[in-house]
Amino acid sequence: MFNEFLGLSFVLANFLMLMIMYKFFGKSGLFAWVAISTILANIQVTKTIEIIGLTATLGNSLYASTFLATDILNEKYGKKDAQKAVWLGFSSLLAMIAAMQFGMGFVPAASDFADESLHTIFGLIPQIAVASMIAYLASQHLDV
Repeated sequence: MFNEFLGLSFVLANFLMLMIMYKFFGKSGLFAWVAISTILANIQVTKTIEIIGLTATLGNSLYASTFLATDILNEKYGKKDAQKAVWLGFSSLLAMIAAMQFGMGFVPAASDFADESLHTIFGLIPQIAVASMIAYLASQHLDV
């Protein structure tokens, strides 16, 4: 029951943060939200949870909020801005993947305690990464 309460709270918090970004930063806030939530959703996807009897990934509600952001952009500012947000999300995801892959190439210091955890979270199986990016672009472009 705790996961259901936490899950509902998390969904509401994600959409509230989206609305706050829009309220204070307008169209730019929506663009920023798409970039932020795309990156965070792809990090959170590594955690699986059980909620209402279903096994799901944690990143689902953040990912869903990108659809609302692009829908708002599409309705208020036009298809071109919505598509720009989709490409911004995709580009920010690519930049994050490249930066993390490059960063994991460094030999850690003897005092490092996070290297193994970073490799667990950001170590990519190329087919999964490519599939995730194709799914993102296809679903977002179909939505727009």
